[in-house]
Amino acid sequence: MARIRQSLTPSKALSLVNSIIDVVSKRCQKYELNRAKWTTYDIFSDMYTHTYDEMHDAGVCNKLEKSVWMDKAGNVCTEEFLFGYKVTHEMIHPEMCVVGDEVGGNLCMKGGGHIGGELLLTENGMVPQRKAS
Repeated sequence: MARIRQSLTPSKALSLVNSIIDVVSKRCQKYELNRAKWTTYDIFSDMYTHTYDEMHDAGVCNKLEKSVWMDKAGNVCTEEFLFGYKVTHEMIHPEMCVVGDEVGGNLCMKGGGHIGGELLLTENGMVPQRKAS
């Protein structure tokens, strides 16, 4: 902007930067240290491939002939409005799918709160995570 003779004051520059990025500060959520070892792209890709194969065999979804981009609402869109990766399957019976998450009753410190009220930067709508033993 200085090159076009539209210099910014520091406060206006901060406002501009804040309007461009979508970052907020939040308390972190701790996760188990071992999770960092097995949460790799290859492992998740393999898991999803097998899951989609099973869902297709069960008649819950159809494999698309060609991958498509979708927006946040789940509508097919152009690459300009995409949200996430290309979609390879179409859900036919989402009501037949059960989604679960691991739970534990061990002496893990992952639910031990945050350190002295410390906030971490993260994308809006996300929860920052920190390793815990």
